[in-house]
Amino acid sequence: KKQKLKMPRLFTKHLHVEQALKIKKLVTAILNDSNLLTIVYAVLQGGSEYDLFSSACLSFSVFMETTVNIIDNIVHTEFEKTKETPESTLRGNSAASRIMGLYCRRTASHFIKEKFGDLIVDICNNEIDFEIDENRIDGIPEEELDSYVKQNQQNLMDYVLKFLNIIRSEETVRQFPRNIRVLAYIIEKYSKEYAE
Repeated sequence: KKQKLKMPRLFTKHLHVEQALKIKKLVTAILNDSNLLTIVYAVLQGGSEYDLFSSACLSFSVFMETTVNIIDNIVHTEFEKTKETPESTLRGNSAASRIMGLYCRRTASHFIKEKFGDLIVDICNNEIDFEIDENRIDGIPEEELDSYVKQNQQNLMDYVLKFLNIIRSEETVRQFPRNIRVLAYIIEKYSKEYAE
């Protein structure tokens, strides 16, 4: 009788050791090689596919006990991929941003909810508009569009400052979970490296 190996949920419970080891080698090769990661990103269509890929990466990395290394490599790949267009680095829909967000939610959800929950509820309850791309705004007369966009820019700036004030408060800095500190270190490391 073949021995079973405990695998992440994304794999069936019935994999045998040999199958699990082959999958482990394949996923490890993809996640630890920036060139292969870039190929995977090119194939993914964004959105839900990034979410599925992020979830699979995290599940497998927890199993392999290499979560920080894999996230570091994915963030490095993001910086490398966007070095010619730094303004698009770590956009909300990038695979790196999605995997870091998922990692934060999985490891620090209580802290995030405690620190940012009221502000997020405020945004949702007040239906505040943050859209600043004129091409995406419908139903506003042409002559009012400029002032509408300026108001939305102000809304965006006001809430960004509220989030930043929470993040940089002494109390929050003291309470930051180690996992979030690690992500901040990774981002800082590559920001400095690619700024040169």
